[in-house]
Amino acid sequence: MVIRYSRILEKGLEDVFYCWARIKSDQSDIQERFINCRPSDFWRISGDETRYTEFISYYIKPSGFITVSLRSKDVFRNGLFELRTVLPRWERGPMIWFGFENEDLFGGGCIHFMWDSANSLLRAFAGGFISRAEMDLTKFISEKVSQEYHFYKIFFTEDFAIWYINDRLRAFAIFADGDNRDSKILYDDHPYVVSLVRDRPSAKLGVLLDIDAGDISKTYIWDKIHPWSLRVSETYEKPMIYIDLYQSNSDLKIVGQEIMKRIYSAPFPGVFDYIKISFKTSGEGVLTVEEYDDEWSEYDKIKIRSNVKNNIYIDKKRSLLYRVLYEPYNTGVIKEAHVIMK
Repeated sequence: MVIRYSRILEKGLEDVFYCWARIKSDQSDIQERFINCRPSDFWRISGDETRYTEFISYYIKPSGFITVSLRSKDVFRNGLFELRTVLPRWERGPMIWFGFENEDLFGGGCIHFMWDSANSLLRAFAGGFISRAEMDLTKFISEKVSQEYHFYKIFFTEDFAIWYINDRLRAFAIFADGDNRDSKILYDDHPYVVSLVRDRPSAKLGVLLDIDAGDISKTYIWDKIHPWSLRVSETYEKPMIYIDLYQSNSDLKIVGQEIMKRIYSAPFPGVFDYIKISFKTSGEGVLTVEEYDDEWSEYDKIKIRSNVKNNIYIDKKRSLLYRVLYEPYNTGVIKEAHVIMK
């Protein structure tokens, strides 16, 4: 199963998506009505380009419509969603939802982005009807988000999801079941947000492209979205995740820094079967690995010798989050600081 432009070019939008709209009812005893529509009535695409790969296209929510929603006919296990677009800003404008969701209002689970066009807010959602995490990603976007193309990417497996903006990982969601705790944000700063989701999404999810709410007396046109820039497929069940360690609450990588005082890394998820932390510095000190399950505690501690690579494996048990604390004896440059997870 795959969504890509060649399929739409050959067979049309109707082969890939179904479409429904929500409108006000003209009957006194009925407030609103869902109606079945053709995707091509609202998403107008062409092969014309203003420049290479920047196609002329329009996704329209006409006046009088509360919602226009495109939903894929295919559903995806271990899904990978990629969209290159410009997110519009509109006064009193609607919300734009894009990513994975089976049905309206998070039914069957959701893992997607939401752009609030009126307030210039970008969020990531994960969960379902009962409980979900809502992660604010606005701090990671530039002022040019509505003037220039950016890449938005989501990757999910049965245990976690990852959101990217351009080439940067900006959000993790850890999936769990049970009723001993609610969905919540575990870490909300730079370089990414980490959340716990109690209402695990469905194993297979469809794709949505949805324009919702706003001033329904106005027509809204999302004019920088084209099927050439949309790719969705199934991907690896147990991918290898490689991330650099960042200084906590910053976008600054630890590697390459000259360290003279204690430094914490940003936390990273602990839901993987295999976790290896690699650390090397020109100085000497103590490296402590800490784990989080409602509070931080020490997991392991090792002495660091100059220019010796250290690999620490997390294999005794699993906690929600881990982080490292490095306390130098003397000044040194960090030569290696990353985590491999699988």
